[in-house]
Amino acid sequence: MHSAGLSFLYQIIRKDREKQTTPNDKKQGFISSKVSASTIGLSFFYSMKNIMLCLLLLACTGLCRGQKVEENTFNVGLELDALPYLTGGYFIAGWAGQGHWRCRVLNANVNKPDWSTPEGFTKHHITAYAAVIDVFLKPGWRGWWIGAGPVYWRSRIQSDARIQTAHFDNFLLNGSLGYNLKLGKQFYLSPWAGMSMRIAGDREVPVDQQLFTLPLFNPEASLKLGVYF
Repeated sequence: MHSAGLSFLYQIIRKDREKQTTPNDKKQGFISSKVSASTIGLSFFYSMKNIMLCLLLLACTGLCRGQKVEENTFNVGLELDALPYLTGGYFIAGWAGQGHWRCRVLNANVNKPDWSTPEGFTKHHITAYAAVIDVFLKPGWRGWWIGAGPVYWRSRIQSDARIQTAHFDNFLLNGSLGYNLKLGKQFYLSPWAGMSMRIAGDREVPVDQQLFTLPLFNPEASLKLGVYF
């Protein structure tokens, strides 16, 4: 596209030079020295006008191409989630994506509050691993997104008697929805909510004189801080 534009520009300049030479000048083999200043100024004006139009065309073409590349650039990013840190745990996630799609892998260490744990049990600790596919409604990793993927929970829990600690494992299927708020060019905040459904793993886990079963549905909500490159 740029080569065609430069060729077009060369043709315009050549034609403008030919216009400055009259037919009589060509026959006599020399350029008239009596060309008025107004004629030179007018020719210069038309040449510059055509040059500016060509440059504007090339600039617009480059801008459009640059925007297309930016929207479809392959990016990688990192995320931190507030909830695990507030409960004394941690969270780290990495992702890679292009266009509207990205893939996330995460590791979380969460101490569930007692108010979210079934009655009679306490100190429910979860180490989670997940792989999630997200899709955004808009390019540029902004706005609404929805995701889903498998989750593995390795847990331990105690009863209120706190005599023994039980360990158990579960596989879940997670679905989540969030909204990315851009903070500058690379950072973003993402409030989100999700639901993890138990699909396999331990049930009726003995804890002291009681049996614990992870609920079928496990709701979540939090706020993430992310950056991408």
